[in-house]
Amino acid sequence: MPLETLFQNDQCQWLDLEKPTPEDLENLHKEHHIARLLLEDVVDPNHLPKYEKDEDLEFFLVRETVDSKGGRHNAISDISTKIGIFLMDSKIITIHRLPSKSIQKTKEFLQTKKKSFRAEDILLRIALEVIQTFDKESQDIFEILNKREEQIFLKNTDRASQLRGLYRLKRKIS
Repeated sequence: MPLETLFQNDQCQWLDLEKPTPEDLENLHKEHHIARLLLEDVVDPNHLPKYEKDEDLEFFLVRETVDSKGGRHNAISDISTKIGIFLMDSKIITIHRLPSKSIQKTKEFLQTKKKSFRAEDILLRIALEVIQTFDKESQDIFEILNKREEQIFLKNTDRASQLRGLYRLKRKIS
């Protein structure tokens, strides 16, 4: 998908790239002088969060949770996806390979407010939305854990299947 302007005012511009191709990343490197290694980090599915600062650029690599109902949870990419955020003066560029709840909610928030935003304000709003994706996941896991405990300690059930369920839950959160 091409680079899309999600927000612009007299103080900043927010550009977003979803499902980047190698050509898209090369264009970003050339047009915005973003280091190739940072762009490679964005597309690496298992890269952990990080922060780097280089002269006129700040780079944030964050993870937000994705719907992980069922399935195996063997890698961090099974339960979360990355958003690369580049902050340059009055410009913010976000890159992600999947549709992002945090990007969408931030875009909607900016459209409903009638105040002036800076690139830093957008960055902070995205960070808040990312953190909130983990809040919901934590609440869901806590509810599952409570149900498992109840089944194991208060009901006469097949303990082997309950232990398997606990093992899967542990794999999901570790």
